[in-house]
Parts: sequence; C-alpha cells; structure tokens
Amino acid sequence: TIYIYIMFYEFRHSLQLYIVYFCLY
Repeated sequence: TIYIYIMFYEFRHSLQLYIVYFCLY
C-alpha cells in the first residue's frame, strides 16, 4: 500500500511539473 501511495505522490508531482511547463510555454 505504501508503494502505491509513493507512486501516486510521484505521479501528482510529475503532473504539477507538466502543468508548470505548459503554462511557461
């Protein structure tokens, strides 16, 4: 369960980064 939680957290962080890049462009 903790592994899935970590994966979800990483995914969310990655998504936020993508949104920031999209806003930059």
